[in-house]
Amino acid sequence: MTHPHILTLEDVGHAFGGFTVLTSVEFAIPAGEIVGLIGPNGSGKTTTLNVLSGLYTATSGKVILDGREITKLPAHKRTEAGLGRTFQNIRLFRTMTALENVVIGAERPGNRLIEESSRAALEERAIAALDFVGLASRANELVTAFSYGHQRLIEIARALAANPTLLLLDEPAAGLNSTEKQSLHNLLERIAASGLTILIIDHDMTLVSNAASHITVLNFGRRIADGESMAVLRHPDVVSAYLGAE
Repeated sequence: MTHPHILTLEDVGHAFGGFTVLTSVEFAIPAGEIVGLIGPNGSGKTTTLNVLSGLYTATSGKVILDGREITKLPAHKRTEAGLGRTFQNIRLFRTMTALENVVIGAERPGNRLIEESSRAALEERAIAALDFVGLASRANELVTAFSYGHQRLIEIARALAANPTLLLLDEPAAGLNSTEKQSLHNLLERIAASGLTILIIDHDMTLVSNAASHITVLNFGRRIADGESMAVLRHPDVVSAYLGAE
């Protein structure tokens, strides 16, 4: 059974040693939506993503994915539960081809689409993911032969190949030119149209406001606004957080 909210954070806190980074962060992500998580540098966005994906464990509160509490699960178990993510710094295996990189995503345990993990089935799944991002024709080229923007797409394809329920994208537009950003926006809309839910963190406000229907804003580790994108971006607290941070 799919829950109306794919992801819910309830009163989530995180501290390193005695230093509190997140305080009572709460938000919910509706199924099939693109949701933005924004905030000035140091606001706690990446920490939130790391708490969601299991690189860090919340020191308080709950993280619920598709009706299942995953607060204490290790990262690989969250991947099995349906969480996919990309990283701010591209993490591809540079001595491998695009296809080989994406097959690693398809191999995740619990991937509902791979009943028997035969090599052919995995490669078929990986090719489909590369095709979705427009790079299937270059599947057998080494990752290093691709532009930075295309490497980002390969990383998204790898996450898609695992057939996640929720895709976390950490700064996917970083380092992209305006044409690549437009392609990324189109890709996000196609991913959402296929039924996948996306949480995107990015500094590019144009991309986030155009792609995301809903935005949550953090500042100093607290949620300061949450709601429909345009209303949130006009919120006085959000305007002052950004202008004050310049």
